[in-house]
Amino acid sequence: MRFASILTVLDKPKHKQSALLRAARLQQLGGGNLQLVSFYWNAMLDADHTLSAEQRRKLRHELGEKLKKWQRERVLREIDDEHRTQVRLRSVWSKELARWVAEEVDKNPVDLVVKSLHKSKTLMYTPTDWQLLRNCAAPVLLTTNKSKKARNNPGPVLAALDFKHTDAKHRRLNSKVLQTANDYAELISAPLHIVFAIETSQVLRDLDITDAQISKQKVLQKIQPALERTLAAYPISKGKMHFPVGKAGQVVNQKARTLGCDVVVVGSTVHKIQQSLGLGNTAERILTRATTDVLVVKP
Repeated sequence: MRFASILTVLDKPKHKQSALLRAARLQQLGGGNLQLVSFYWNAMLDADHTLSAEQRRKLRHELGEKLKKWQRERVLREIDDEHRTQVRLRSVWSKELARWVAEEVDKNPVDLVVKSLHKSKTLMYTPTDWQLLRNCAAPVLLTTNKSKKARNNPGPVLAALDFKHTDAKHRRLNSKVLQTANDYAELISAPLHIVFAIETSQVLRDLDITDAQISKQKVLQKIQPALERTLAAYPISKGKMHFPVGKAGQVVNQKARTLGCDVVVVGSTVHKIQQSLGLGNTAERILTRATTDVLVVKP
């Protein structure tokens, strides 16, 4: 069974619950167990100089009970009756959402983590989504609030592959991205497409030092053997292979919008130096412009 265990991070009650809706859809299609986790925290209740220990305990308990009531009365409405026995509701007191999820997945592995996508970012702050991608061992599905097509007519699943690197780690990652995308496409009964962004220098093109189409053909010739090996087990027609020229974060999302994709599946590798400096990889560049769900997998 694919995605036999799914951990879903619920948004605050006042927000749209795109992660919940997507997780409920996947459970309906494939069955499996579903954990629905809400996080709550209040700085005042962690301060020992403002309230007494008993006051803090009582207020924290009341906040937890209010959240649990919302889960029972509102969240469970989105789950089919036949699958509710496979749902576990959890409420967690923590401000370290990404850390908690990563540690929980290490202790109790799951097939998928689902969370709504939040794009806010400043120079000195790494968003929770990025922290989650960098530290969570399980695949992470980040969902958008964009309305989805009817369940009997889903959009394509787009696998974003990387042929710029030829080392064994990236070859394995390409294979995992494609396998995950294929499984997802089969689960939701959607067509599978692939995309590889051919990045050429805009400066050189502006100076007419190189031609984009000529460069594209050279790149395609170079990657052809690797492309054929990667796709050997998947009957993907040429019409479902896309090789746009431009920055990956831009052209992959453009292609996803053009195709009306349900989800983009992309691999993520973060070097230690990048992580310490807060620098993003291709997956994170795609996320900053994403208008559809993004499923991120690691080697």
